[in-house]
Amino acid sequence: MKVKRILILTLTAGGGHIQAAKAKYIETKAAHSDAVIIERDILFDWIWKYFGLFAKHLWGDAQARGNIFLLVCLAFALKLADYLFWTPFFFSAVKTCLKYDIDEIIDTQPLGTSAIIKALRFIKWRTGKQIAYEKVITDLPTEEAKHFFGGIKSLSPKDKPFIKVLTTRPILNKGETEEQFWKKNCNLPVSSILYAPLPLRPAFFQYSDDDEKRPLSDELVLDISITSPEDLHLTYKTLSYGSLEAKRSKNHISIPIATEDKVALMMLGANPSPAAILSYTSHFIHILQNRKYTFRKDLFFIFCSSQVSIKPNLRKQILSLIQKAKNYPHGLTIIPISHQNDHVVAPLLHRSNATLTRSGGLTSMELLSVSHGKIWIHKEPPPQSIPKFLPFKTFREGMPPWERGNARYLEIRKGARIITPDTFEEIAGDYFPPEELPIPIPHPQKIIS
Repeated sequence: MKVKRILILTLTAGGGHIQAAKAKYIETKAAHSDAVIIERDILFDWIWKYFGLFAKHLWGDAQARGNIFLLVCLAFALKLADYLFWTPFFFSAVKTCLKYDIDEIIDTQPLGTSAIIKALRFIKWRTGKQIAYEKVITDLPTEEAKHFFGGIKSLSPKDKPFIKVLTTRPILNKGETEEQFWKKNCNLPVSSILYAPLPLRPAFFQYSDDDEKRPLSDELVLDISITSPEDLHLTYKTLSYGSLEAKRSKNHISIPIATEDKVALMMLGANPSPAAILSYTSHFIHILQNRKYTFRKDLFFIFCSSQVSIKPNLRKQILSLIQKAKNYPHGLTIIPISHQNDHVVAPLLHRSNATLTRSGGLTSMELLSVSHGKIWIHKEPPPQSIPKFLPFKTFREGMPPWERGNARYLEIRKGARIITPDTFEEIAGDYFPPEELPIPIPHPQKIIS
């Protein structure tokens, strides 16, 4: 029996594409344990390594700075690169498929769709072999996902039979059908759309709403991995200001979560904006400062960037914020951690009473799959440098179009709410109940005989 040979394509300019590629790798290996899987980054491996590094750095820096203008410009530049690098994409696809005798391509990024399909048509004409091609949409299917849909919509009638689009069911306008949605946005028939499980890492399916065997207990112990000795020290020192009894070991911290604990989680992407992180943290502390909680602990997990380029260390800034706070609420424990594997993230998202996040594609899918608490979606404040008379509505909305589409999807399906540091205390107010006073103990009554 011939061993199946599969090519997985991804793009490092955006963490969601990488996570989706990893998820599809695991899924493929589970279905075909003997399959040969070749992985390629469409910029690093097919164009130039340093161009890929450059694109990755620019994208990460724009996210860390919360620069929506630059993010939108970079998205446009990538679309332009799709045209400029059409020929290298074509020849690289032909070369890779022929060299490794590829049977199937799983593509988790938006570039090169036309060139890859033309390569598959050429291979079929030359060898008679038809290679299956699946385009995995790593954003939720809305009208705003044009960075994915644009390349698909422009395909010629002869190209379209060569593609299958893997996604979930779209959000429809009033009176719109699925057939109309896919015709309008991708110019494809519904027969070319495969409604498949979300491209999530395995642990998420254990906590999915569709999984009747998912753990339902609110009690949880998380084994947090922190490889940097400095980060481990800073995290443990930050924990000392709260009332949580965590256990520290080499490169790990064990975090116990009790049934009565209230858990909030903030993760603003792979390259979060330090200013936004610190602002939300400050608001969280401020709300709890003058309240006395006698029956629970508040745990606030903060996912920090692993980028060494962010100075000073974000954990140091969080610790400094706590140290400067007057009347720091002892019932609040802030837990700054680096990005973790799915065996930590999935149960934490499932357990969290509230999640403050950006609406990136894979993050939105994870929330859609396992979240049961409140969802607050961060948007950046509008840039001050753009004159108001210019027609740049997108930049003033505080999030790129694809994130705006994901946010709208979560608003409809999960009741998510858009939030900024300025509106946090107003929108998140109902998460924090009024001050809980100790219940008075009644004096024992005398027994009258």
